[in-house]
Amino acid sequence: MEWNNWRHWLHGLIGASIGSASTAVLSVVGTSITGDPLNWHQVLTIMASGALVGAMTYLKQSPLPAETTETKTTITVEQKTETTKEN
Repeated sequence: MEWNNWRHWLHGLIGASIGSASTAVLSVVGTSITGDPLNWHQVLTIMASGALVGAMTYLKQSPLPAETTETKTTITVEQKTETTKEN
């Protein structure tokens, strides 16, 4: 497999995790405004669970990068030379 496929796949997985974790922060902000503020342990737990949900959703959509195969074709060209005898 090519590194570009893995790089693209990891980029998507990390992006989905970060996006979901940042969305989870909105629930932390909403909870803090309407009720008691949360401590850092609770905030990090909510962010980690959001990131996990995002990663699992991405893995459902794209379990592993696509495998690429490489085909090599070799062409051999022979050149024939003719010699003629002149009298």
